[in-house]
Amino acid sequence: MAVTGDRISVSLQENLLVLLCFSDKASALIRNAVDPHLFSTQIYRDVVIRVYDYIDKYHKPPQEHVADLLEDELGKDKPSAQMYVELLEAVHEQRESINEEYALNQLEAFVRQQTLKSSIIKASEAIQDGDLDRAEEDLNAGLKTRLTLFAPGMSLAEGLRAAYTGQVRRDVVPTGIKELDDAHLGPARGEFHLFIGPPKRGKSWWLVHMTKRCLLHRLKVAYVTLELSEAQIAQRVLQSLFSIARHKATVPVSRLRADDLGRLLRIERESISGRISIDDPSSRGAVEQKLGRLRGRENLTIKQFPAGMLTVRGLTNYLDMLERSASFIPDMLVIDYPDYMQLDPKNYRLEIGALYNDLRGVAVERNIGIIVASRSNREGTKARLITESHAAEDYSRIYTADTVFTYTQTPAEKELGLARLFVSNTRVADRDGFVLLISQAYAVGQFCLESVQMTDSYWAHLEQATTAQNGNGHAEE
Repeated sequence: MAVTGDRISVSLQENLLVLLCFSDKASALIRNAVDPHLFSTQIYRDVVIRVYDYIDKYHKPPQEHVADLLEDELGKDKPSAQMYVELLEAVHEQRESINEEYALNQLEAFVRQQTLKSSIIKASEAIQDGDLDRAEEDLNAGLKTRLTLFAPGMSLAEGLRAAYTGQVRRDVVPTGIKELDDAHLGPARGEFHLFIGPPKRGKSWWLVHMTKRCLLHRLKVAYVTLELSEAQIAQRVLQSLFSIARHKATVPVSRLRADDLGRLLRIERESISGRISIDDPSSRGAVEQKLGRLRGRENLTIKQFPAGMLTVRGLTNYLDMLERSASFIPDMLVIDYPDYMQLDPKNYRLEIGALYNDLRGVAVERNIGIIVASRSNREGTKARLITESHAAEDYSRIYTADTVFTYTQTPAEKELGLARLFVSNTRVADRDGFVLLISQAYAVGQFCLESVQMTDSYWAHLEQATTAQNGNGHAEE
């Protein structure tokens, strides 16, 4: 069923072209659903027509043969040849990061809209002619017509194929922390990741850390902040990416020495010096060079909303505007923090539970990963290990999230730049219920320098390191 009418949005037609060229699943569906004239430019329409001809002949997408289909255009000594080259480069660049499920959902919505619009116009004309039976037929035809992209669900055979081809959890983002990555605990599309920590301890840096990890894997990230400013978040991301200090100084850090089995042997202190610092104006050129070499450096957008003003509808409207105005469709959405979104203080506990449930719905509907942080309750600030029982307000958010991490840091650990992560629970990965120790250096933007699994001997090692630290401090005085 080819649908004609209004043009497809720019971002959607770019995604459709990528899927047409490379997706075995989507190419035939798009071929049967979309008229080439719905694409906005002649070059797009020309490429789509040639790809359609290839699909009709070979019953598969052209993939690496796309350039062959355009050989006559690419060989011309005309400005249009360069436009074809740029289009092909863009298609190849987006093939690894495209959100296929979301693009197909958008296409279905577009086709439904156009079909209903057409049937309403026809029914209106019939009513003006006094033919009510024909008007009713036209309306019913529009309501009954469904896009062939509709899927009834997954069969067991399809599930078997997905399991053995690694499609059950696609595109899991490595956290860069070995113990978490060994258990496949990174975020993925359609999942909701929750990080819980005490007030003013580590939460924003974790979100910045995961933003960095997504950028290094060339994923698009929308970072929504309701606490820190856009400039502050941008500065922290730069610090995290390139280990930049805010102030030129020697930075003390803890090194975790482990045996061959990854068990902690001792904690050693050393200093980092000579890092690029933001308070040194002469370092700007070096940072700009580093950023220029980063592939996917345009894959981050940071947006601040006033605390208490943002709703889930406002958030989805913002994502829609990003798509329409900037052709930016994020793979990951980071929210710092949902607790500061618009909630009725009279029903805070109930509303925050509903909010987290709605946010998880956004993750599934848009096929994006959502990474958020939340504060622990008052008991958590005093606990030796923060667990899911220390979640502030509504406990149901623990069940809403796909994976929950907690962050604990005693005053002694803070002094040494140490903290502990507890994998509270997960329903999507291989393992949970364990604790790991990490060393940190926020002064140079690093949430995690090193990590080891926790052992019973840790507290003795911590006491030794604290004693040595205090001894060094007294000696210096």
